Amino acid sequence: IDIVAVHGMMGDAYKTWTHSNGHFWLRDSLPEEVPGARIFSYGYPAKVVFSLEQGRIDDHASTLLEELLDARRGAEEQKRPIIFICHSMGGIVVKKVLSPYNPTIHLLVEKDG
Repeated sequence: IDIVAVHGMMGDAYKTWTHSNGHFWLRDSLPEEVPGARIFSYGYPAKVVFSLEQGRIDDHASTLLEELLDARRGAEEQKRPIIFICHSMGGIVVKKVLSPYNPTIHLLVEKDG
């Protein structure tokens, strides 16, 4: 299984998922709960002033998709299920990636199985 965390506005790939005591739960807890999972935290510039512009969201979605495709090149990797953990605008970015109108989504999502 692949787990992909995507932060929201004003967030950060690490700080969003880290407790004030320094416990980064994606690294420090999740591997124990989901052995064998590959865990990714996708980061992008998320300043509020610029984040809601449509072009920026599309750019973030394209970059996320490219990085996922790169991480899932092998035949076995492509068969792994993906779980997205999203906060705020991160959910909008992931929805853009998974949109049926995204012309490259077929490269990420296996429709036969």
